[in-house]
This record gives sequence, C-alpha cells and structure tokens, in this order.
Amino acid sequence: MSRYIGRKLDFLMTLTDTKNNALAKALNFDSSHISRIRRSERGLPHRRSFVDPASTYFARHIREPWQIKAAEETITAGEPWPSSEVKQAAMIAAWLTGEEIEILSVSKSRSEDTPDTASPLPGRGRYYYYGRQGKRDAVERFLTQLIDLPEPATLLLYSDEGMEWLAEDPDFALRWRGLLTAFLRKGGRIRIIHNLSRNIGEMLQAVQQWMPLYMEGTIEPWFCPRVRDGLFLQSRFIAKGIAAVVSTSVEGQRGEAGNIFIDNHEMVRALEKEFDALLAHCRPLMKSFRQDRSLEFFLEWARLEEEADDMISLRRLPSLATLPEETAAAMGVRLGLNRLQEYASASAGRFRQLLGSGHTATEILHLPDPETVRSGGAVFPMWDFFGSNPLHYLPEELAAHLTNTIRLLQQEEGYRVILTDAPGEGTNLQVKGATGALVYPSAPPGTAFVISEHTLAASIYEYLRRTIKTSDRQETIRRLEDYIKALTE
Repeated sequence: MSRYIGRKLDFLMTLTDTKNNALAKALNFDSSHISRIRRSERGLPHRRSFVDPASTYFARHIREPWQIKAAEETITAGEPWPSSEVKQAAMIAAWLTGEEIEILSVSKSRSEDTPDTASPLPGRGRYYYYGRQGKRDAVERFLTQLIDLPEPATLLLYSDEGMEWLAEDPDFALRWRGLLTAFLRKGGRIRIIHNLSRNIGEMLQAVQQWMPLYMEGTIEPWFCPRVRDGLFLQSRFIAKGIAAVVSTSVEGQRGEAGNIFIDNHEMVRALEKEFDALLAHCRPLMKSFRQDRSLEFFLEWARLEEEADDMISLRRLPSLATLPEETAAAMGVRLGLNRLQEYASASAGRFRQLLGSGHTATEILHLPDPETVRSGGAVFPMWDFFGSNPLHYLPEELAAHLTNTIRLLQQEEGYRVILTDAPGEGTNLQVKGATGALVYPSAPPGTAFVISEHTLAASIYEYLRRTIKTSDRQETIRRLEDYIKALTE
C-alpha cells in the first residue's frame, strides 16, 4: 500500500506544481520527510497532522480547468469535482488514504477557445504541428495517448535537434517529466539513442532531465559512435505499433521547423524499421545492474574507485570509503552482514591511494534529519545489493562515521565535504572526471548504472562541479560537529 501512497502524493504535488519545501512550509512539516513519503520510503503520518491539512492545501490549489479535469478523472472517478472547498478537501483525503492503486498521469488540457497548433493533412493518420510550441503540443498529445492505453507500450526515442523546445517552458518540462514517469510506472519501456555531440549546456540539461527517470529501471540507453555532419537534424518519438512524432530541421533553424504526428500504423511500422537500422550502428551507453548481478556491480565499483582521477559524489549519506573499519565491523555483526567490513576496508584503501596520488575527492552530502536517523530512516542505498535485511545506521554509528569524516577533513587537503539542504532527486552519483560514473537510487529496490562513455561521464562530472558552492572547511567541520551532537543528545 505504501508505494501507492507515494504515487498519490506525487500526483497531487505534480498537479498543483508544489515543491517539497513549499508543502513542508505550509504544513509545518519536515521537507525530507515529505520527500520520503513521495518516494514511498515512508507511510502517511497521522491524519490530523498531515492528511487533513495537506488535503485542504491541495484543494485550494486545484483551480485551473485542466487541473479539475485531471482531478475528476483520477480522484472522483469521473464524477464532477465538488464546488465547495471543504468537500474537495474531503474527497482528496478519502482518496489519499483509500485503496485506489491506479497509475496516474497529469496532462494540462487546452481549453476549447485556445487555438490548436495542429492541422490535419488530407486523409487520416497525419497532423502538422509548427514550431517549438507545436513540438510541445505534439509530444504532450503523444505521451498522453500512450498513458491512456489499456496496455503498456514501448517507446523508441532519438533526437539530435536542439532542446530549446523543452528547456524554454518550465511548466511543460514539469508535465513532460510527469508524463514520462507515469508512462514508465504503468509498465512502459523506453529505448533511447542519446546524442553525445551536443554542447556542454545541452548535455548538462540532458543529464538533469534523464537521470531521475533512469531510476525507474525500464530505460535502455544507447549512443551512436559514428560521425554525422550535424547539418540535417531530426527527432523521432515512436510508440511501437501505435503512433509517432517526427521532425526534421537544418542546423541554425530555430523554432520554425514542422513536426508531424502520425497514427497510421503502416507508417509507424516503417519508422520502427528506420529506428532499428540506426540502432544497429549504436552501442549501449551504460551497463545496468539489478540485485541478481550485485557481485558484477561491486567489481565495476571497485574498478572505478581505482581510476586515478578527481572524484565528485552526490549522496544522502557519507561514502563507504570513509566508514571506520571498527564501525563497519560492528554494523556487520548487528545486521548479519559479514562482508560489510571487507567492502569498507577495501574502499577505504582505494580512497587513501587516490588522495595520496594528488587527486581530489569531494562529497556533496544531504544528511537526513536526526529524528529520521533515530527512527531507523537512515538507510544505506542499495542495501539489497548486499543481500541483507534493510541496512540502516544507528545514531551512534552515523556519529562515528561523521567523526571519521571530520578527521579526514583535518588530515587530507584533497578531501572536501559540501553540506547541502537540497534533497536532490533520490539519485546518488559518483563520477571520476571523464573516466566513468556510477548512478544508483537512494532507496531500493532499484537499478544501478555504470557509465564508461567519456563524454557522458565528463558531462556528469561538470554537472556536479557546477552544483558545488564555496565552502569553508572549518565551517563544514563545525556544522558536522553540531549535527553529531544533535544525533547523540
């Protein structure tokens, strides 16, 4: 049931464009707790403290016609949306705490008096959409149609056109991501050929947009190593056997290109064959690992840690490399995990070797609030890969780990810790320059990825590097000491 609670809360927050910190402020709640509910890591808090005020908040923010339509389709099962805010809040609360388990989608519908950017071609099965707004309209229509299908579909994606159509409209970008997430959670699969010849700005945007979606574990990424001229550009969004959106443009053509929505099945099959022909020239962009391949993943992890290159990581908890050996041993005994000490010791040795060779290691940490740790919520990412029961910190264990972090900060000039209040996207990243990267979810079950393609690894490294703010070492130590004190008091 808890996983559906997370989806329901995520639906409401996406529908009302509510950020975690905004809802936390409105309800006088901890934003990290809301984030965990949204990720289905925690159940709903007490009704009076959370459900009722949250339902009232959402009722006040469902006002637009497209929002009301989505609420009617999902919350009231087709019945008219109540006119009274009190009744609206009651409906939301009943739905949020009930047994419904539908996979949800959010799609802003145009009102009847808004001009449609599509015009039908003679005959059935093709529609023109013009410019970047037209591409947004066509893609939104396309994804909404896929989500409404009774059975999950397979989506084939390729584009070497610019990404302005997605980047220039933040509201659409939010809906686009919500639609893709709903598509994946309904059982849809995506096979995507990434274009790695983009400029750094577009590559960073691609990293930011796609990494959270990869955590769904149903995206198959490829790239084409062959050189293209970059003059003629194209996009292909193909749902196998169903529909497609295609466009072609010329380098430098900004916003004027046409886009065609196609639901003629013969034409869609022809486009599928075209995509398969392109895929034959491609290579996998990254290796993916589930729990049943955990040993292979740990070997890849060790191989990356051995690479002599500067490292940046983004995570909620400090790294295994900085876990004191005696703490790892005690945790292993407590949790019945004999190899934890072995993994921690080997990782720590590679970490010391990296710093000893003159390279730098930077950890960007978003630490859980102390109450979460005390309630058993400081859970190791990928504990299922260790083959154990849920692997979590006791407050004194995390305190010992962070005490060792402070010691390393005092002794190792090349080691930095950046404390951030931003909760991130539920994704852990660890990258070694342009050498390679690891991507894995904060909470299991999930899929871990190993990236060895240098262009993408370099883009992830640059993405993380740009998130680093100037941090005073002594101030970081003071904040860590205060956090340890709050954990143990």
